[in-house]
Amino acid sequence: MSAYSARGTAVQHLAQLRRSGHSHCAARCARLHVPLVRSPPVSLRHAVRIGPPGKPPLHRARHSHTCCSSNPDRDTALTEQWDRAQLLARKLEIAVNEEDYGEAARLRDERATLVGKLSLKEQMMLKAINKLRTGEVFERREAIEELAELKDQRCTSALFDALHDPDGKVSERAEGVIWDIFCSSGDPVVDSRLNDGMLVMQRVPDLEDARDIFSEVIGMAPTFAEGYNKRATVYYLLQEFSTSIKDCERTLELEPSHFGALSGLGLCHIALGDFKSALSAFQRAVQVNPRLLQIASYMKELEVMVAEDDENKEAEG
Repeated sequence: MSAYSARGTAVQHLAQLRRSGHSHCAARCARLHVPLVRSPPVSLRHAVRIGPPGKPPLHRARHSHTCCSSNPDRDTALTEQWDRAQLLARKLEIAVNEEDYGEAARLRDERATLVGKLSLKEQMMLKAINKLRTGEVFERREAIEELAELKDQRCTSALFDALHDPDGKVSERAEGVIWDIFCSSGDPVVDSRLNDGMLVMQRVPDLEDARDIFSEVIGMAPTFAEGYNKRATVYYLLQEFSTSIKDCERTLELEPSHFGALSGLGLCHIALGDFKSALSAFQRAVQVNPRLLQIASYMKELEVMVAEDDENKEAEG
């Protein structure tokens, strides 16, 4: 999900809930300082954004979307080779750490043979990923910029790891690159329509039109996770929380580590008064991306609220 300029206040939203008879839910949500409709608070712009504000999606080769590929069988074979090369690199590192030099030599030779079959771009990516995982701070910063330039979806595993990097510049840049990858389908036409929907939603704004555009994107690229995530945001802003949850869940089926969708899922559950489910979604989001500091702060209060609910249930039982 994403964040925008707050056009309604939390007080107005809570008043709406009170008028509709949901005063208990409204009061408890007020403890979290979360607006229940229209948009997340301004402080969540970084935590659950759709990407850098005003920045159009980048185009890249996305091998996982067969709907955007002219030769999906070839793409699958290349992906398997790539995955195997990365697996061998990890096994080699383990063997060296365990001082199993015989196994390390075997893995080194096997990996060298496989890497030799990869394209120059893929070899550059592997080198950058290795530098990102094992290099000094300045090397990791260099590596993240190299991966940003290459713009390839197959780098995401290393980028997700980099979200946990102790160097703040590395983790921040990794988050930005991941959003660029999330927002790129590999098809310029699909990406253009996605960007159209983002502009309509943010700058016009016309939520119904944005919803229709994102539905069009989904129709063109049904395995493109970000189409569902963007539409989930629109449904949240339209106060159609249950429908938004369905799109968040579909996003996560396609991209299980989509921390934006996990954050949005939690916000929808808060709006519906399901604090336990909200806490679960936020916990998953922060596990993937520890940079979601505002979400982490919500979790602390949610834990108290869930514990209160459990105590009340025990008392009633």
